[in-house]
Amino acid sequence: MSLKKYLMEIGKGHPVSEIAFYTPLSVHILRGVLGYSAKSCLINKAEATGIPDIRLLSEEDRSEWVICEAKLDDDEIREEKKRAKLWQEQIIGKGYLSPEAVYVLLCSPKTFYVCDVTGELGEAVHLDPPRMVLIDCRSGEEVPATDLNLRKLLWQITAEASRARPQYETFRCGELNSGFLPQTSSTQS
Repeated sequence: MSLKKYLMEIGKGHPVSEIAFYTPLSVHILRGVLGYSAKSCLINKAEATGIPDIRLLSEEDRSEWVICEAKLDDDEIREEKKRAKLWQEQIIGKGYLSPEAVYVLLCSPKTFYVCDVTGELGEAVHLDPPRMVLIDCRSGEEVPATDLNLRKLLWQITAEASRARPQYETFRCGELNSGFLPQTSSTQS
């Protein structure tokens, strides 16, 4: 039901600004489909420098679990060169990655790409509203556009997954890819 409401809201007319896009994205997708509480979904409506558009906090320990960069143009996420530029200029260039961040969600009205903090693409989902399908870009599989199917495709960034705290197990094994502290003279002393 949340996905249908989201599609109806974005279908009324393309969001006029990124900030206008944050509300349907956070209410219907991040909270409605992925299960985050309002207090775990932090929106940067002031466009403060150095802060991602949206931050999703772990429901377990309130750590910064997912950072979200939203765009209005699907091609900015879908096209590899544009996505690489976005990653370099925004995610890296503006210092969005915190040491506790585990995932980055790059999204636009009909596109959701989940990356690890190195920029490696994990899950990629395209919405096709006219046909009411979700396209799993990794497998090419098309499934009906339902809350449950979108939740399954974006499972790794759900509130439920955050409560499992998988980053701590990979940390203990020495395999955690996470945000980093920049190597400067002040951080090395």
